[in-house]
Amino acid sequence: MYNIIKYIVLIFLILPISVIFNCRKKTSLDSVPLLEFTDHHGRLFTFKDMESKNIILYFGFSNCPDKCPMALSILSKVLIELKDYNIYGIFISIDPSRDDPQKLRRFINLNPNLNLIALTGSGNNIQKIGEEFGISSIRKDYSQNSYFFDHTNQIIFIDRNFQILGRFPGNISTESLKEEAKRLFQLK
Repeated sequence: MYNIIKYIVLIFLILPISVIFNCRKKTSLDSVPLLEFTDHHGRLFTFKDMESKNIILYFGFSNCPDKCPMALSILSKVLIELKDYNIYGIFISIDPSRDDPQKLRRFINLNPNLNLIALTGSGNNIQKIGEEFGISSIRKDYSQNSYFFDHTNQIIFIDRNFQILGRFPGNISTESLKEEAKRLFQLK
């Protein structure tokens, strides 16, 4: 029992440190282009479509009561404020059984933005891309028809070469996220 508690404490100490220091997990476009997703318009999407584009990425689900809508709102505001820089926001659903393209379209339309793309796909592809970006999610069942996800709440910056530039908590302020986007993407 003592060892379990020790490991839990270590996890809670290491995770915040990695966010504070923006620890980078090496990722390359080569590791994810073959994964296929469906966007919120029902079209096929691969990350090859985002080659040479700056991306701000977030993993979540449309039935999320708090973290996901807040992070998506912040992300959308930043994309609007930096619209002249052609930055793309990508929301990847970790709940493919409930988040079909139509539901994702309604969800992201709460924060309308032409450069915001919502994706769903097979559970296998979502798990693979989540692992690639260091995102964990745990489904928690409340009843037969009701469940929730506990998941990593991070906004991830990816440059034109598909390298992770930084990770920030999903509840970062809009102004701070905008300033980080300018700094990391070297915007003038």
